[in-house]
Amino acid sequence: MNTKERKAQEAYLNVSKSSKKNFLLAFQYLMVDQKRFLDSELTLSTVASELNVSQGHLSRIINSSLGMSFNDYVNTLRVKEAKTFLGVMANSVENIMNIATKSGFNSKSTFYASFKKLTGLTPYQFKNKHINKSEIMI
Repeated sequence: MNTKERKAQEAYLNVSKSSKKNFLLAFQYLMVDQKRFLDSELTLSTVASELNVSQGHLSRIINSSLGMSFNDYVNTLRVKEAKTFLGVMANSVENIMNIATKSGFNSKSTFYASFKKLTGLTPYQFKNKHINKSEIMI
């Protein structure tokens, strides 16, 4: 690690915990309360600009506080939203790709990969599992 990198790391480590907590609270307010994750064009750059912080700084706060990258966090929120739609609409003929779009995904492959990674099921399998549960309850 060169001198410049070491100084940058020291500066980051010296940022007060309350400052990191405030950035994280503001970030989570935007993402969860304002549901910014539903914007399929959302980027780290956009969020950093809204929070008036550098992309690198925001990325480090997210990684150190949440244990995942910005994209992983956004996709986690999107999958959670999709699971809600799929569970509620299990008996409907709603197209799964429409649900992906409503959840903020603009790519079928990213939606399926993220969904499978987080749930262990494809969206179709998840929906069918909920159809079977609702049939048992009838």
